[in-house]
Amino acid sequence: MMQASIEEERIASASAGVWDMFKMKNMMLYRLVLGIIMQSLQQLTGDNYFFYYGTTIFQSVGLDDSFETSIILGTVNFLFTFVSFFVVDRFGRRNVLLSGSCGMAVCLLIFCCVGTKSLYSGKFGVNPDKGSGDAMIVFTCLFIAFFAVTWAPVTFVVVSETYPLRVRARAMSIASAANWIWGFLIAFFTPLITNNIHFAYGYVFFGCVIFSLFFVFFCVPETKGLSLEEVDEMYAHFVPGAAFASHRNHQRRKNSLSATGDDGYAPDANQAETGPGYNDAGNATGTGAGYSGQNNQNFNDSPNAGVNNGAQGTKY
Repeated sequence: MMQASIEEERIASASAGVWDMFKMKNMMLYRLVLGIIMQSLQQLTGDNYFFYYGTTIFQSVGLDDSFETSIILGTVNFLFTFVSFFVVDRFGRRNVLLSGSCGMAVCLLIFCCVGTKSLYSGKFGVNPDKGSGDAMIVFTCLFIAFFAVTWAPVTFVVVSETYPLRVRARAMSIASAANWIWGFLIAFFTPLITNNIHFAYGYVFFGCVIFSLFFVFFCVPETKGLSLEEVDEMYAHFVPGAAFASHRNHQRRKNSLSATGDDGYAPDANQAETGPGYNDAGNATGTGAGYSGQNNQNFNDSPNAGVNNGAQGTKY
């Protein structure tokens, strides 16, 4: 089965077209939409909101230099990115994304509540409460840490593992385009929105993060430890909305095929072979040209040899 899938992939790659991404076979259209939503949600978590609006937040505790703000947030983002190298394969893509959504949601909720209720007792921007500002900075850094470990790198991991080779370049280009489009929209509209609703803007991203939690749980299957061929096979039996059970169901099918010997792999070298040219013990029988009887060793290349390597045979 595995060899057949690889051969089918090779043939399909030569003739794959743009419209192959929009076909329902093997859930290709679903997988394309999944990649677009994943890349969009990466931006809608609100990471760039903090990078763009971080200067104003940090001004409440006396950091007026935007360069210092960029260093603090950038350093947190850089350092925690390395943590993702160890967690993505250890805990799986889904678990990492789900935990990241939970952590970011908590940080966003606290950030927004403090910013809208406690930071300024009177007019916005006048006499900020330092304790509230410190709390907002802490949860801003925690949010960036959660994002750097989870949604920042793992989104690209999931998207890259979702598509077969024949359409991967085109499908990933479309998904990545969604990421850049949302990045532009957030960068363009953030100053306009924050001038009107200020820190309440974070509630918008809080809602998006909650949506990402449910979306990953129900719609994004686990691809940890699967080859591209196995991912394709998994999507062939995938039920939308049941992503939480997809990996377990795939393993059951794989184990079932292995038990019946239809897993696409060659039989064990120690297993006795049966069929033409073999007896019940797995020994080659010499009924070829110039021989009769049984032979437990390799035949001599010479057709004139009546006896070879201790084998007993009768030459015609």
